[in-house]
Amino acid sequence: MPYNNLSNNERKEALKILYSNAISGIAVSVLVSVALVFAFDINNEEANHDKIVWLGIMMCVLTLRIIDLGLFFKDQNSSQPYNTHCYLNRFAIGCISTAVSWCGYALWFHSTSSTVEVTTTIAILSALAGGSANLLSGSRFTAVLYSFTLLAPYSFLLTLSNNHYQHVLGLLGLTFATIMIASSYKSATFTHSAIKLKNQNRELLNEMENKVEQRTEEIYHLSNTDP
Repeated sequence: MPYNNLSNNERKEALKILYSNAISGIAVSVLVSVALVFAFDINNEEANHDKIVWLGIMMCVLTLRIIDLGLFFKDQNSSQPYNTHCYLNRFAIGCISTAVSWCGYALWFHSTSSTVEVTTTIAILSALAGGSANLLSGSRFTAVLYSFTLLAPYSFLLTLSNNHYQHVLGLLGLTFATIMIASSYKSATFTHSAIKLKNQNRELLNEMENKVEQRTEEIYHLSNTDP
C-alpha cells in the first residue's frame, strides 16, 4: 500500500490536502467536460449522441466524488474517529476514474475528431495533468497514475498516426507526460516529507510541554517540602 509509511495523523494531513484541492479539481472537470462536448459543431449525429453518453458517465463519476467529498468533511468535523485508509483509497479510485473518463473521451472520439478537436483535446489533457501535480501532491501514487492515465494512452495513439501533425502531437504528449510524472512524484515526495516534519515537530513540542509540566510539579513539591 502507498501509505504504509505514514502514521494515522500524517494520513489525516494528506487527506486534508487532497480533499481541499478536490473541490476546484471537480469544478474544472465539470466546466471543461460540458464545454468540450458542446463547443464543436459536428454533423455526425451518432458522434454527438455518443458524446452525450460520455458526458453522462463523467457526470456520474464526478457526482460520486462530490458525495465522497461531503462524507469526508462530515466525518472530519465530527468527534468520532474515521478510517483514513478507506478515504485515501476512495479518493484514489475517484481520481483515477476521472482520468480514465478523460482518456476514454480522447480515444473514443479520435476517429471523428477534426485537427482542431485533436489539438484541443491534447491541450486540455496536458493542462489537467499539469494542474494535478500540486492538487494531488498529498498522494504520490494517485498523482503519478493520474498523469500517466490522462496523457500516455492518447499520446501513444497519436504517435501511430500517419498524419505528421498528429504524430508530432503524440511525441510532445508523451514527453510532457514523462515530465509531469516526474514532477508529480517529486511534488508528492516533498509534501510527504513536509507532513512528516510537521508531525515530528508537533510530537517534539508536546514532549517538551510534558517535561516542563513535570519539572514544574517537581519544583512545586520540593518548595513545599519541610526542610
